[in-house]
Amino acid sequence: TLATVLLLSLINLGIAAVITSAAQNYLEISFPYSALAIATSVITMATVPAMIALEILRPGGVTSMIIFELGWLSFLWIMWLATGAQAASIDLGDGVDVPDDPTTITDDPTMGICRETSAIVALAFLNWFILMGYTTTILIMSLMAASRKQTAVWQSSV
Repeated sequence: TLATVLLLSLINLGIAAVITSAAQNYLEISFPYSALAIATSVITMATVPAMIALEILRPGGVTSMIIFELGWLSFLWIMWLATGAQAASIDLGDGVDVPDDPTTITDDPTMGICRETSAIVALAFLNWFILMGYTTTILIMSLMAASRKQTAVWQSSV
């Protein structure tokens, strides 16, 4: 699950970087949603592998606890939801003129921004869905274990 999130984050980072580059070089503007996508991707790619590595290298550490993982991954899914929502709400009609005719061929480097924005929306919502599903599953399983009087559920490792 987390490997898929990392892969989607890497793809999202690349697409957001392309949008940022094209927007700044050719339109001389910056899109906040692409900056948020870059930040969310970088935070995800920096922290999720660190959590996995620390679990392997130092089992029982703070980052291995269910309560920490639930908190951090919930923060990440909120970030991915915000990224997807902000990118989905953008109206590129004012900034980029994209013809409706798919057979139109143009050399304008900004033509892909509309389609790339759709990709950011899709990838962000996929990461949100995966992380929210994962944290919800862990939360439900932890609550079930706690209700069965299992000791130290929140301090145990996933």
